[in-house]
Amino acid sequence: MRPSKKWILSTERAAQDGQLAYQNWFDRADSLDATRSQACVDFFCKIMTADVLARIGNPHDQTALEIGSGGGRLLGCAAQCFGRSIGVDIVYQSESFTSMSRELLAVWGVSDKCDLIPPVSLAQVTDGSVGFVYSYIVFQHMDSVATVWEYLKQIRRVLRTGGVARLFFGMAEFSHAVTAGEFDPNNLFFSSSLKISVIDFLEMSRVAGFQVLNQQTVVMKQPWSDMQSTQAMCDLTVG
Repeated sequence: MRPSKKWILSTERAAQDGQLAYQNWFDRADSLDATRSQACVDFFCKIMTADVLARIGNPHDQTALEIGSGGGRLLGCAAQCFGRSIGVDIVYQSESFTSMSRELLAVWGVSDKCDLIPPVSLAQVTDGSVGFVYSYIVFQHMDSVATVWEYLKQIRRVLRTGGVARLFFGMAEFSHAVTAGEFDPNNLFFSSSLKISVIDFLEMSRVAGFQVLNQQTVVMKQPWSDMQSTQAMCDLTVG
């Protein structure tokens, strides 16, 4: 079973038990308040950090784009700072999932600043209109390296000159895909389906037309923890 198919089936199963269970599928938390708290930690400590802001400038009138926005928790943080925030996710092919994500954004008071679109609609985002692109714990669940390549090309197209793309991806010594297995409704969580070596990911990025600003192979799961994530991170820009 393709990872994307299992992802949709797992989301359907989680959504049956309401908003908290739906959010828990994307990131585990004990409550919706805890979901918001962890989202702020992830976004402001790991994603939109001071070095990103120093390069892109004041975000107030800019557009942010999240690849794999899921339940909307990180997008809701982006919408606090950016003039417009666009979230792309395969789950938005379903209106019911889109509505559940919008429900969270509405509670946070930012739904009017957010657009939720399926991957096919990414092609409609205007060239060079986005100041900041980010993706967190998403590339490692994609179906193939070819899928990653297609996203890199789209990110390159929409990112403005001088903008930044901060991308996290599952790190491996060599690129390889790992099957997601069959769908088990009693075991919704599954590990990385795709890992890419840093060398290969950076080379793909350069071929796609990016300049590599930064790379980080040691990423901690929490700022207060010494537990290392299996993800790597890179910052990309266009001249």
